[in-house]
Amino acid sequence: MVVGSVNPVNTLAAINHLQNIDATQATQETRGSGNVFSMMLDAMTNMVNTAAEFDAINQNTMLDFAIGRHDDMLAVILAQEQAFASMSFTVQVTSRIVGAYQEIMRMQI
Repeated sequence: MVVGSVNPVNTLAAINHLQNIDATQATQETRGSGNVFSMMLDAMTNMVNTAAEFDAINQNTMLDFAIGRHDDMLAVILAQEQAFASMSFTVQVTSRIVGAYQEIMRMQI
């Protein structure tokens, strides 16, 4: 049942749209510049922005559920899991990149 202006189906469509973001397209666009650091920075920026978008969808969905605009608990759970998975992935990739950077800095030339 949908109460008010929030439609859980539209919320799920927005989540699915964020899942379909193609990272290879952004990588191929920056590959012409030849700067690997720039490519990694762009990829990390996109990843953080996507995690922030998932978090915003999660907060809006939880707020709408809490104030009674809709009663679709599945949409709330899905939004929470998407935000958690996206943030976890971003943190793991960031820590791997920092670890790789530290390993490179420890190399003796």
